[in-house]
Amino acid sequence: MSLNVKLIAAGAALIGAAAAAAVVLGGQKKDGGDKPAPAKKEAKKPAAGGAVKAPVVDDPNGEGSLNLTIRMKAEGLSEKFMANLVIENVAGASLNRTQFVAPGNQKGNVKDGTCTAKLGNGEEMIVAGIPNYTDFSVECVPVEVAEYSFSYDQQKGTLSGDTVVTVTVSK
Repeated sequence: MSLNVKLIAAGAALIGAAAAAAVVLGGQKKDGGDKPAPAKKEAKKPAAGGAVKAPVVDDPNGEGSLNLTIRMKAEGLSEKFMANLVIENVAGASLNRTQFVAPGNQKGNVKDGTCTAKLGNGEEMIVAGIPNYTDFSVECVPVEVAEYSFSYDQQKGTLSGDTVVTVTVSK
């Protein structure tokens, strides 16, 4: 066999091996050969029942980045209620990075340790970036003047982990 024939045979073997490796490893051939199927993207599902996604808050000073969720349970009632959160005794930590989000594009920074959102049945307000061991209190009132009773599974407390406060409303 001549030297040219040996080089051509060796080159063809290398090209074949590279193409086989590309298929095994999921790569694509430049010559338009078999391509792996593109990955399917999952369709985003709309949030159910007024659920909102918590804001992502970084924790550069190591103060803690806790979330507090206020969940409204007003079954059979179509009214909205004002959910008020008061944050106190942050032990010198800053609330500059503390944010809230609620249905209806209600969002913003917690100012002077308070935030308020209108919530209906099944809706919730999420407050993110709260420093560890912060005291809190929750108070709800009707938007319209009417007689309602409010019960809280935890109306006041000190945060040491992510917390959910459920407010049950009855007429």
